[in-house]
Amino acid sequence: MAQEELSSSNFARNCGFCISAPAKPTRIPHHHNARPSVIDFAMSSGLSNITAETMFDLSSDHNPVLYTFTFDFNFSYSHNCITFTNWNKFQLLLHSSVR
Repeated sequence: MAQEELSSSNFARNCGFCISAPAKPTRIPHHHNARPSVIDFAMSSGLSNITAETMFDLSSDHNPVLYTFTFDFNFSYSHNCITFTNWNKFQLLLHSSVR
């Protein structure tokens, strides 16, 4: 496993993300000494039933990937939410309530 793959894998595992990648190569090199490889992947959080499919519709050395997923709106996942704290408002509320 390459260092970049290991780093992405560790990041995903530590953050509770899921890595999705196609089973078929997305890069088909023209050189005889190079091997086909998967260079496209997705990280997700809180999505279910993700499939990744390599599309062989182009005449390029890089094939696109079609990701298909279903939403599960009955499941609230904490990684899908970002909270921004308004510290100025918090300070004003705290100051006015402590008097």
